[in-house]
Amino acid sequence: MRLTLLVAAFLSLAPAAGAQKRIILFIGDGVGASYWTAARFAADNLNVAQFKTMGLIDTRSSNNLITDSAAGATAYSTGVRTNNYAVGVGPDSQPVETVLEAAKKKGWSTGIVATSSVTDATPAAFVSHVRARDLQFDIAKQMAVLAPDVILGGGTRWFNGEGHATERRHCYHFSTVGRFEWNHDERDAQLQEPGRESGNPQRERTTE
Repeated sequence: MRLTLLVAAFLSLAPAAGAQKRIILFIGDGVGASYWTAARFAADNLNVAQFKTMGLIDTRSSNNLITDSAAGATAYSTGVRTNNYAVGVGPDSQPVETVLEAAKKKGWSTGIVATSSVTDATPAAFVSHVRARDLQFDIAKQMAVLAPDVILGGGTRWFNGEGHATERRHCYHFSTVGRFEWNHDERDAQLQEPGRESGNPQRERTTE
């Protein structure tokens, strides 16, 4: 089910008299209405209160009422509800166009800024399509191909080849027919181990 209200607002990019020339989306990862309410109790003059436009979005994942950053950000970036741990793909693991990709098609300048690694789930959902959020080496490759005009944040090691070797073996590749395909290797087998959800593999703990 597409979250049409948010995506329609983002995709109103057609030239028009007096049309908005810039769209900057701020995401407080994991922050909902209750958090902003608590923050207002703590301090009246929040910088976020200066924003002229705010919105609410239902970010539940397709396989759990409690979402994670990957599925939540994918809801923001594509308007599609997906499984926890999935980035930029639907519940069927097929890529879904993101609002950033749509903006680039229309000739807009684009960029992502993160206080974490730019390959983390939230920024990655706008620039990549992977089945599991831990595939940061592949996220970095797809981001380099998409080439946003601005990329600010951490995660250099995923771009210079210093990431885990296992990450490099287990990734999507862009085929000649124009779709992302999953490499069915030993990690894919791990996703199917009994007792482990196929859409939520065990995360490999890494340090920046």
